[in-house]
Amino acid sequence: MTDIVDVIRAVSELVERVFGAPPITKGFDRPCTYVQPTLMQTSLEGGLRHDSYSIEIIRFGPRTRDGWLGLLEAQASLAETLENPIPISSTLFLY
Repeated sequence: MTDIVDVIRAVSELVERVFGAPPITKGFDRPCTYVQPTLMQTSLEGGLRHDSYSIEIIRFGPRTRDGWLGLLEAQASLAETLENPIPISSTLFLY
């Protein structure tokens, strides 16, 4: 069974491919990103449980004067990447 942990892992792997995976240090001198579930809704559909989650992808820019521009570029790059389905398992894709 696929759960939210599998989804977060798949989205995190996608984000690491887009942005790289620098280590998080105190003060965020380097950019870092994390994935956070924010809302869960559960319903029954045809006798099956259906869980829906909203997730946020949060990106912290480095402490530089051009950090805002970097965040805008990261947003554009991520939006382009998310136009394609994200494979969660061999039979499940996130759209």
